[in-house]
Amino acid sequence: MLVNGWVGQPFEVGSGVRQGCPLSPLLYAFAIDPFVRRLDGGAVSGVLVGATGDPPLRVVAYADDVSVFISGPEEAQEVVSVMDQYAEASGSKVNQDKCEVLWMGREGESFSLPDAFPVPQPNIKVLGINFGSADYSKQNWESKLSDAEVKVRCWKGWRLSLRERVDLIKTFLLPVFLYVSFVCLLPESLYTRIYSCFFQMLWGNRLNLVKRDVTYSSRQEGGLGMVNPVVFFSLMFLKHNFGNMLAERPPAWVGLFRIWFGPFLHSWESGGPVRSLRVKHGKLPAYVALCLKLLRRWHVTAEEVRSLPRRLLGERIVASAFHAPLALRDCPGHVMREGLRLINLERIPLKLRDQAWLAFHGRLYVRGNLKYRPADDRGCPRSECGGEVETMDHFLLQCPFNVEVYKQVGGALGVPFLHRMSYAEWVYGAFESRMGFNLDTLFLVSLVVRYYTWMARCQVSIRQKVLPVQVVASDILGEVGKIRGLEKDRLRRRAWMEAWRNIKPVAAVC
Repeated sequence: MLVNGWVGQPFEVGSGVRQGCPLSPLLYAFAIDPFVRRLDGGAVSGVLVGATGDPPLRVVAYADDVSVFISGPEEAQEVVSVMDQYAEASGSKVNQDKCEVLWMGREGESFSLPDAFPVPQPNIKVLGINFGSADYSKQNWESKLSDAEVKVRCWKGWRLSLRERVDLIKTFLLPVFLYVSFVCLLPESLYTRIYSCFFQMLWGNRLNLVKRDVTYSSRQEGGLGMVNPVVFFSLMFLKHNFGNMLAERPPAWVGLFRIWFGPFLHSWESGGPVRSLRVKHGKLPAYVALCLKLLRRWHVTAEEVRSLPRRLLGERIVASAFHAPLALRDCPGHVMREGLRLINLERIPLKLRDQAWLAFHGRLYVRGNLKYRPADDRGCPRSECGGEVETMDHFLLQCPFNVEVYKQVGGALGVPFLHRMSYAEWVYGAFESRMGFNLDTLFLVSLVVRYYTWMARCQVSIRQKVLPVQVVASDILGEVGKIRGLEKDRLRRRAWMEAWRNIKPVAAVC
């Protein structure tokens, strides 16, 4: 054994299974099976959780994580006796430090336990989930949220595009909550916190330039394909629990679930609405009211739960309950459709995609768009603009520095109208009268121009560094030349010549 750099003497392993061996779980299942069968075969009476005639719940085992349900001191003593017999026969021993006891049932009802049992606790952990008599859902979700927020604080500073951030959220952030979402319904009190966690990861800060409901749409519809965490995790719980309840052969635990929900779902199961929650006597678990509320709010039918995949049901709910129309300036329907096509072109390099998307929505990071800035601090950072408010119009059409860059780049590329383009041409690619050019390529060139003028502007506002017009124009021409050269190697000659017709060749600058 190697412990803290110290190597001990070798020894032989007389029993046990190898860590990581695929045969180990099966061998352990064989070894623990007699113990579980003895308890489940009548050693304890268990508790009734389903309808009359259903077998009682006596023991639940997942590998060596065994939960036993007892209802009297005699059964407690019988459990101790079975454990002693199993230990003597197998050589296994119970790890007392990992054993926990939780009282269930009516408050104040209890009985004496043998010394072999630990002191009862208000909460116990079973397979990573904390259970207790209070609202344990909030406790479990808060624990996972704390873990996720640590990850987000680490990740949000990474230099990633918005698309890469969405992929990171779906691949690594969602799984943090996936397991607990099957067992515990996300409480309403944590909606704000989980939205904040996910969208700080998306934007890299607390500033949301574009409405959240817009980001949920697909990229082809102007969104980012962002996940709605409340819908996603709530549906995980609803589909798993109600889906099993509606199954032809439901598992045993469904009996307990149906006890709580049965009175409210008779009409819903046959295609009708969910009954409103009115309880005169007794207490219901905290998740019952929220489940019924979500089923009504999102108009989820029993047939959808029974047969519709979770992803499709989620898309339907987001489209109906979390949809925001695109708020685009001076953008008729045909221009919007063409603009959506252009900002999703595969030809656009990754580093240009975010700016293309933000500009399409009219939400570039210009000072006029940043509401947290005071009114007297929204001027263009360039001295030649004299403090004029930096709006999208000013940045794209009026800033003297940018206009001069447009003239030099337009002359070098053979696009003389570059400095006279309108807002719709810059943002949506609405080139209705630019004959002789491939419009996709013209839009691609405009993205490169806008990206480098934007980067030059950020040098002024963040680092107080002013780049000459010639340097920015040279960077733009180098990037255009690089894209042109890469496409020449990738496309067929005729397609490449068609794409770059009338654009003067420029040398790539590396």
